[in-house]
Amino acid sequence: MSEESFENLLDFFKKMPSNVSIQQEKIDIEIQMEYFDAVKTLKTIDRESVLLQKDSIFDANLSVQEKKTLLVQLASIDNVEVYRLLEKYSTQPDPELKEWSILALQENRMLLESSLLGQNQVFISTGLGAKGNLLRYFVVFLSRTGKTLTEFQFRVTQKEVLFHFEKYNCEIEEIFHQDELITIICLMPMSLSMREMFQKIIHECNEMGNFLSQSFIITNVKILSADEIRNFLQQEKK
Repeated sequence: MSEESFENLLDFFKKMPSNVSIQQEKIDIEIQMEYFDAVKTLKTIDRESVLLQKDSIFDANLSVQEKKTLLVQLASIDNVEVYRLLEKYSTQPDPELKEWSILALQENRMLLESSLLGQNQVFISTGLGAKGNLLRYFVVFLSRTGKTLTEFQFRVTQKEVLFHFEKYNCEIEEIFHQDELITIICLMPMSLSMREMFQKIIHECNEMGNFLSQSFIITNVKILSADEIRNFLQQEKK
């Protein structure tokens, strides 16, 4: 994301309207893309025909692909009975359709809210989900030299992260040290200037020995493995 796009997004979050829904669950970004692509291709449906076959979503003989299509069709119908059906299915979905059913339920809920309130709803969806109004992120701090960080350096970083996170109303779910990497899974307010906060953390840590790189990784798409992080860094160097 470019600096300008990042700042525009931050400005939107600071002025975020009340008609915003945030996806809470972690859903693989590829599955989200597949679902929304299916929504785009859905032009018109025979509403009555779809309603007649709605209960077949529980039919074990219906294929996964057929159920995907039916879920997308049902999600487009602003009907409380349909919403309850989608809600029920999402509690006991076919294993392959757990995430798909959550997305269909979310879409139908927004459709109903838009219809009842007379105002279009905004949906914020990320790969890592959220907790309330806090978005979940995966953050990576890097050794400045590329060498393994010591236990002391990790404790210094952990202490600074805890201090700044409390100050900015963030939450840590996990902080982990592996060789030259420190990874964090955390929850942060959408209006927070994350770049500024993490730069402060790195600066304070480096007062104790200049051991962290000024560069860091932050994403809300997925949790990266150590190998994925190192491969990404190699590509950046190239």
